[in-house]
Amino acid sequence: MLFKYYSHFKKYKLLHSLFRPIFNKIKSSKSFWRYRHFFDSEFASGYQSDYATKRRNYYSEIVNKYSLKIIFEYGCASGPNLKNIKENVKQNIHLIGFDINPSVINYAKKSFDKKNSLFLDKLELIKVENYLSKIDSEKIDLTIFDRVLCLLSEDQIKNHLKEFKHLYRYVIIDDFHNSYAVKQEGSWLTKNYLELFGDFNLISLENSEHKINSKFFEENAKRILLYKK
Repeated sequence: MLFKYYSHFKKYKLLHSLFRPIFNKIKSSKSFWRYRHFFDSEFASGYQSDYATKRRNYYSEIVNKYSLKIIFEYGCASGPNLKNIKENVKQNIHLIGFDINPSVINYAKKSFDKKNSLFLDKLELIKVENYLSKIDSEKIDLTIFDRVLCLLSEDQIKNHLKEFKHLYRYVIIDDFHNSYAVKQEGSWLTKNYLELFGDFNLISLENSEHKINSKFFEENAKRILLYKK
């Protein structure tokens, strides 16, 4: 409910400018995403209903272009990106989603075919590897990090990659990236994802299609496609 009121503030530039730093700080907290359903009861359904938004089509285009079959999203919420892929990809695919919010994961579980999907609110390597073994695969074809790595420290990202990168082939990162310096707006910080994902080869780096909320977003919101042999 609180964030519904904030959306109305955008009509009034002064109020919006005053409250934006506060809300940005809240939204950059992992606790906000873990417990968001407590103060926004329609979060899961509303988020998934956004699956047809133009920017999400990029994921389906990559899946189709490279004939990918196993897709994993870290920080999937209720699955709008994965639903976009499911609706726009004709070949048989398997979807894996992880999110720290159990409520949105339960919503996603009810929305996708159990035979072709796995949704987790606790990410454990053994569970992912067991699922891959079940579908006779050793790799995840595409891993998506859509505006989620900004919530993690560099050490947390490195630890995740140390444990999981051997499974990853293609990776898409849509986040605040800067190769030359750390830029900041409130609680938002850029990271050098080309350095953090140094074991991967760069295919493309372009501007994100997320909504631009400020000069910081305009200059640093990037979409990166990587590949690891």
